[in-house]
Amino acid sequence: MRIWMSLILISVLIAGCSRAKAAPAEPDLADPRLTKVEIKAETPDLSGGSEAQVRTINTKQIADLSKQFPNIFFYSGSRNAKKVALTFDDGPDNIYTGQILTILHRENIKATFFVVGVRAKAHPEVIRRIAAEGHAIGNHTWDHHSISDLTPNALNNEILQTDSLLTSILGYHPILFRPPYGAIKAETVPVISGMGYKIIGWSVDTRDWAGTSPQQIQKNVLKEVYAGGIILQHSAGGSKENLSNTVKALPQIISTLKAQGYDFVTVPKLLNLN
Repeated sequence: MRIWMSLILISVLIAGCSRAKAAPAEPDLADPRLTKVEIKAETPDLSGGSEAQVRTINTKQIADLSKQFPNIFFYSGSRNAKKVALTFDDGPDNIYTGQILTILHRENIKATFFVVGVRAKAHPEVIRRIAAEGHAIGNHTWDHHSISDLTPNALNNEILQTDSLLTSILGYHPILFRPPYGAIKAETVPVISGMGYKIIGWSVDTRDWAGTSPQQIQKNVLKEVYAGGIILQHSAGGSKENLSNTVKALPQIISTLKAQGYDFVTVPKLLNLN
């Protein structure tokens, strides 16, 4: 009898352990250790093509638009304080965005992410993590078409569809917009402003989208950076684009700029839009 009771007790213990193993705790999506292992969804491709194929605008053209629309279009902030804003386009994805967020968390730096709607739909948990860790979020259209080529109706759909999704995830309407490839016609600027957006360009192009080496990315930043600068990088790319060099370069960029006395802030703080 004692033998049978022992066997029953052992069976109950084994079953209890099996049930415990079958129901692991849900991961904390604000945990900086989050990696692509926890993010199962695939990342949709960018419909407009790669930066290398489509990009035509340069920093001077962006500066000219800022002069033409000084209260709507911005490419840098005040030069009176040694502050810069790191910005990351084209995410979220299931590879690079999480790695970048982990670096920023470790360095206690807040940045700004311009996100693509179709990718935000695929990875809402990453959008929530970006917000939970104190970063700013901006609209980068629904699927990354060049808005210079769109009809008015198509333009509205690209922006408002993303706006609706981000508002549903975040609980608020983002006020920042960055056109894909930086491409935008002067006559489109007031239209986007009428949707409640400030349009954000950049003063420093790292050219990380061009397969640039980590060393050259850092050189590009140091060559162009100044107080009030907005630094363009990417937290995701097209299906054939490798942004591992962006991830490798980021800690060194942060370390070097910190050593030079720069503080890192979000775009809204840099431009006093809060």
